[in-house]
Amino acid sequence: MKSLILTLLFIGIIIIIQGYYQQKLNNEKSKKIIKKYIPLNIYEQKMNGSEFIINQFKSSFEKITEI
Repeated sequence: MKSLILTLLFIGIIIIIQGYYQQKLNNEKSKKIIKKYIPLNIYEQKMNGSEFIINQFKSSFEKITEI
């Protein structure tokens, strides 16, 4: 009887470890790298300290109102 209990315990531990390992592999596979393209002219203007970008998007931020 003790050998049956120990066998079931051992099999249960192996199944738990296998499930944990598969979950860990699935989480690593689901991670995606997102690459965003920035046009060269906008990048150069930002690096040169140009105010063009601020003026371009200024209207978007002015319309924000407090709730």
